Amino acid sequence: MTAPADLSQETTNRDINPSQDLVAAYPDLVCLLRNKPVSAAFAAYEKTAVFWKRAYTFLGKLSLVAVLLAMVSFDYQITLKAVYGAPGFLSGLAAAFAAAGLISQALLAATHAKDRWLAARFAAERLRCFKFQLFTLLEEAPDAAALSNLVHRRTAEGLAALKAELQGGRAAILEFSPFDVLPLSGHKGLHSNGQLIERAAALYDTLRFSVESQHFDTYRRAHERETKIPSLLAEFSFMAGAVLACIGILTALLPVDGSLHHLLTSHGVMEWLDFFTWMLFVLSAVIAIHERGSAHQQNAERYVTYGREIRRLRSAAPRHMPASFFESVREMEHLMLREIQDFCRDVKHSNYLF
Repeated sequence: MTAPADLSQETTNRDINPSQDLVAAYPDLVCLLRNKPVSAAFAAYEKTAVFWKRAYTFLGKLSLVAVLLAMVSFDYQITLKAVYGAPGFLSGLAAAFAAAGLISQALLAATHAKDRWLAARFAAERLRCFKFQLFTLLEEAPDAAALSNLVHRRTAEGLAALKAELQGGRAAILEFSPFDVLPLSGHKGLHSNGQLIERAAALYDTLRFSVESQHFDTYRRAHERETKIPSLLAEFSFMAGAVLACIGILTALLPVDGSLHHLLTSHGVMEWLDFFTWMLFVLSAVIAIHERGSAHQQNAERYVTYGREIRRLRSAAPRHMPASFFESVREMEHLMLREIQDFCRDVKHSNYLF
């Protein structure tokens, strides 16, 4: 469950840290609601992920803005300087912008900001899934006390296993498979408590199905808003640049004694034509790199796909809960693990590098 950093973490992570009212409503399931070891580990990874994502996006956007300003300055000197002149500091200013862009790009590569963000986010989302996978322990628990003991033991085992897995670094992400984490089918426990399962099913629907459904819908719309204007601007810039380039080429084919040729080649007109041609192509390229780095389009498409699947699972769940509650949990958690896998793929292919 990945989220833009500008939205409230309290809202984003209310499944990890549920409200006191919800905890009070399910006193027999507190061990599943408030899993302190999981919450503590999650908070550490969440803080790291938010920091490195902000560093990655800041350096990436700074490099693009600096390079764009440098190109505006250089373009002016090449095309319009002969017409209007230029202050002495313009060359130095252009060089400073170019240096700022290159330094930002170098910091992106040297700090491995994207890889650090991806590793921390991967770990945090694995912990989120692990918390809800523990709902399947109700298969083995005859009462709330037994459930609490099981959750405590499996939490310690699961966190140790996940820590060992994450020590593999980049390989842990590249080799990750949802099928290795959570089997799709399980066995029906012989001592499960029907009443406890029924309450857990209602809680799972509130804390998992509902939260995830809202999350995917909210961030789908957010990413669609973020990508709409840049995509249109990139297309317009490229097409306008192509039109101006064609005009420049056709100017050479016009009769030299014609009025149109005289107008287009008059002092200042051709220089402005060249200036805007280059700038529109540069702007289109910069926006394209920004879209690749932010991955708004890929995120929006992923949220559409998985949001649809969550709604499908949620609509089917009431028909067989609590009898097949555990199968519903496994299907949902397997879906969320697949979303983590797709998120890692999208981030791996996105960058702000030129």
